[in-house]
Formats: sequence, structure tokens, C-alpha cells
Amino acid sequence: MEESVYQAGPITGVEIDFQWRNDSGRALESQGFRVLNPLRGKDPENITEKGLMYNGELCNVDMAHRDHQDLDEASIVLAYFP
Repeated sequence: MEESVYQAGPITGVEIDFQWRNDSGRALESQGFRVLNPLRGKDPENITEKGLMYNGELCNVDMAHRDHQDLDEASIVLAYFP
């Protein structure tokens, strides 16, 4: 079974750093890891200082279901909280 890494880190705030996810994701994938990025499939334009917006409203708990599944599935959690 392939090892997977969940990229935990902030997705709120005035300045959101996507670069660490991109850089670490490429490095991990080159070593054979499957990367679980919570921002995959989400539009960076919808992330505000309050969090991820969907249809003009803050996402509710149901929207985080995939993130919880990813955490359960991950072999490793890579946490970045500057």
C-alpha cells in the first residue's frame, strides 16, 4: 500500500502561503508518497481571511468531510504553521 501524507496548515488569513504545499508535494511525490492536499479542487480565489467561502458563505462542517477522511487515511501528517 502506498504511503500517504496529509498537508496540514492554515487556509485562512490575509496572506495564505500555497508555495509550501506545492514544494513539499512535489518533493514527496518524487519519493513515491501520495499527497493529500486539503486545497485540491478548491479555488484559491474563494479563500478569505475568514476561511474558505462557498457560494458566498463560509463553508460549514459538512464541507470538511473530505479533509477528515484524508486525515483518517493518511500515514503521515505534515504540519506547517508559521
